Amino acid sequence: MKKIVEIAPIVIALAALYVAAQQGKIQREHNRTSVEPRLSSYFSNDGATDQWGLFMINNGLGPAFIENMDIFIDGARIENSEFGKFFEAAKALNLQVLCFKFARAPRNHSIKVGEEYFWVKTQPKAPKNCSGSKLKLMAAVTSERINYKLKFKSIYGAKFEHTLSSNNQKKLSE
Repeated sequence: MKKIVEIAPIVIALAALYVAAQQGKIQREHNRTSVEPRLSSYFSNDGATDQWGLFMINNGLGPAFIENMDIFIDGARIENSEFGKFFEAAKALNLQVLCFKFARAPRNHSIKVGEEYFWVKTQPKAPKNCSGSKLKLMAAVTSERINYKLKFKSIYGAKFEHTLSSNNQKKLSE
């Protein structure tokens, strides 16, 4: 009995140390998860705000740091040019490129929380003859002819991939 009384405090202390270590691990995991970016892509054709194009918003609680973006038209990867991948995608879709503004996805660019970011949108004073190209762009997005995979990381370095066609992101690694 005396031996149990001597060993019991050591066992209790070791158990408490184990529980504290596990709690710290869970807290770190929670902290990382709580600042993950959550990207959402969408096509907008709001004529009232002249917002016609392909957009993305970060609905998460932390910034997204872009690593790489691949754009596909009918499954074929679009190569980059001096005007950017979305410009080349518009050409592949036979859109009138002068009707649109195109964004790039530069490495390490951050998309902050709540930021709406455009990839392709109509020029503010686009000519009337752009209607056909605007409709073609909308059809390409809704029929999934155009797709992209955006690889990005969180502030803690966790890596993700967001896909336009599924409007979903998956975690690649910690």
